[in-house]
Amino acid sequence: VRVAEHRWGDVAPLREVLGDAGAEVVLAADIFFSSVDYEDAICSAVAAMGTGPSRFLVAYENRVATREIHYVLQKWGLTARMIPLETFLSAEDDEEASSDFSSIALFEVTRA
Repeated sequence: VRVAEHRWGDVAPLREVLGDAGAEVVLAADIFFSSVDYEDAICSAVAAMGTGPSRFLVAYENRVATREIHYVLQKWGLTARMIPLETFLSAEDDEEASSDFSSIALFEVTRA
């Protein structure tokens, strides 16, 4: 497992480290604050995914109803599937977490 800092939109270091095949899994959380950054973040995810079979898992909190990442995903030929948070919560955690995480969603992004 390799973990590294990355500047969104700077794809050259990703290609250098990962090669054409890319990573099997790209993880990101809480990266969509400003819609200005959506394009760079998705561009970086696509570069990290490379040409091999890959998926991009991203936790996303939609803070403003008028801003969504779906249009950027479509532009890059990607599709997203929401993974229910309940998948990761025990029955005991479910009640407490439902209020804490009600605005957060986990998406699995793959090539369309």
